[in-house]
Amino acid sequence: MTDSITNKKQIAIPTRNGRWKINTGGNQYRYFTQKELDSRNLRKNLEQLPQEIKQIRNNVEAAMFQISLYTRNNKTRYRGKIK
Repeated sequence: MTDSITNKKQIAIPTRNGRWKINTGGNQYRYFTQKELDSRNLRKNLEQLPQEIKQIRNNVEAAMFQISLYTRNNKTRYRGKIK
């Protein structure tokens, strides 16, 4: 593992319950799971996307919102050509 503040490398020690730990100083440890690592990697990849690609997703979501019309009882009614 690499510390993001000091860029110092540390060895992650596996624990019995499927987590890892790194020493943060003295007798203090920081525990983390594989799910947390995957979330961090996904977040970093999304931050590196160009703004044009990020806007495409927003436009698709806006179009889907315009296609559907929400009615009572949490039901969806479609309108326009898709109907």
